[in-house]
Amino acid sequence: MLIWMHSWVMAKISCTKKMDEISSIVLEYLHFKGFTQTAQQFENESMRLMSARPGSAQEIRPQPNPKQLQQVKTEMKDYLENGMDDNFFYLWEKNILPYERISNEETLKMEFYLRLYFASIPVRQNNKVLHKKVLYKN
Repeated sequence: MLIWMHSWVMAKISCTKKMDEISSIVLEYLHFKGFTQTAQQFENESMRLMSARPGSAQEIRPQPNPKQLQQVKTEMKDYLENGMDDNFFYLWEKNILPYERISNEETLKMEFYLRLYFASIPVRQNNKVLHKKVLYKN
């Protein structure tokens, strides 16, 4: 279990490096095949996305309105309380930007602990009251 978690975290951290390597390979291929305009457009898009990465997530995905945000929070909380990891992580991946999930240290920690939490549910007693006490202890 710990080996899987460690490899998962390392994969998330190295994902950005791999994406940059893949972009370089794609760009090299486009130039090799003579797709000059496509290569130029690819470079422009890559630069735009890279400049938007650190703090401009709003440019890539608009912020939800407060009502939608509250609904998503409520659904995620319900899924967390009921141990429904597939549904929880579906919303997690849908609402947290991919770059944020792989580059932000706090988000990485949170996802790691959430996955650990869901993975350990079968080990704990199947008692909903105890489950909620453990959930809200911290």
